[in-house]
Amino acid sequence: MSYLRRSRKRRQGDQRGSGHSSTPTRQTLRSSFRAKSRSWDSHPLPVELKNYIFELVVSGSSRNEWGEIPSIIHIEGPRRTLLPSHLASVCRSWRDIAWSNPVLWSTMHIDITPASVFDPVRRINFVQDWIQRSRTLPLTLHIVDHGVGGSEEGLKSVIDVINQCSDRWHSLSLNIPFELLRTFHRNNFQFCPLKKLRVTARERPLNDINLSVPLFDSTVSPEEIELCGIPFQPLQFSWNQLTSATIKDFDLEEVAQLLRQASHMVHCRIFSLSDYRISASPMPPIIHQRLKTLSLCYRREDAARLLLDSLTLPYLQEFHTTKIVPLKYLPALVHRSSCPLTRITFV
Repeated sequence: MSYLRRSRKRRQGDQRGSGHSSTPTRQTLRSSFRAKSRSWDSHPLPVELKNYIFELVVSGSSRNEWGEIPSIIHIEGPRRTLLPSHLASVCRSWRDIAWSNPVLWSTMHIDITPASVFDPVRRINFVQDWIQRSRTLPLTLHIVDHGVGGSEEGLKSVIDVINQCSDRWHSLSLNIPFELLRTFHRNNFQFCPLKKLRVTARERPLNDINLSVPLFDSTVSPEEIELCGIPFQPLQFSWNQLTSATIKDFDLEEVAQLLRQASHMVHCRIFSLSDYRISASPMPPIIHQRLKTLSLCYRREDAARLLLDSLTLPYLQEFHTTKIVPLKYLPALVHRSSCPLTRITFV
């Protein structure tokens, strides 16, 4: 009996000490991770297999194809996504594995906000160390600036670091003010292997006649683009490799220019087709020999009518729209194109 009483008191004391909390403390979590890592290290797993497991853990988190972490608040703040730096902080063995695997560091989400706990120098060092660990692998970078006062200078410093490795850009996703797009450039005329480019530009000067952006010049040959807040004028890409384009707020003339320039494009998604520069006269005919998928979201029916009436798409297979109105213009398009249209969807 005395033993039972002592056991009961001991359990009660443990409960009082824990405050009846169901949330494990940081020390408890760390101890648990270390216990698991010691258990793992005790098994003779090949280093290659450990690396592969780490890659699966990191790639299976909430990043999207652009390297963006949707739930992130800022780069040093609370996250739901498991980053390689988390794995490296568990124990020395895990750190050695994580730091020696460049695949884990080839994707990065950079979020600029004055609320960051990092000062500018620490942020730059953080980005430099991350990129250095990726060694020579192609980079997937997502950069967002929330536009809060004081963040612009911090963003410029980060861009300076990123420009140093422009010969490894594979995918860039940018959500920044239009003016800061001009600060992206290749370092010492390096070859730019950029294949994927997503840009959401804010605060574009309406009266600025100089829209030259080095990031959009003819030495860049993307395969996929997503553009919002970018007019067609500064886009001086080499269009030969482009197969997929998602555009927002283009007017009819800009859409026509895209279709004429990107002759190898297979997928085209047009959102918020602008009604700017709509005229009563028909648009000049546009024949596109490669396009298989067309998505159309518009503001005015006249804009949709003028665009669809001008198109001839011999290989069109899928048409997606948000409204039923464009369907009445499809029969003429299909007849004119003799296309194998097999799917119509509302999105």
